[in-house]
Amino acid sequence: MLVKGYNIIGINNTFPILNTTYKGINILVKNSDGYIFELQIHTYQSLQIKEQNHKLYENSRLASTSTYEKIKINGIMRKNSNKIIIPSNINAIKK
Repeated sequence: MLVKGYNIIGINNTFPILNTTYKGINILVKNSDGYIFELQIHTYQSLQIKEQNHKLYENSRLASTSTYEKIKINGIMRKNSNKIIIPSNINAIKK
């Protein structure tokens, strides 16, 4: 899809996915020079939780974090994301 010189390569809408650690819309875009970039679309609440979960995510990626702790952190991130109010008609955004 070409919009004002930008080509939308893909859209990933995770708002409707149950029990995930991240809720947002990620859009891959290619400009006329061939550069690819990502747009993240959030509600105020989903952005706040994304930032909160990102800190947990970074801790879970450490080599020093045990498998048990990684599972525990993942559960906390899913619980946080499950609190996000899903915008109406969000399922219409897809590619």
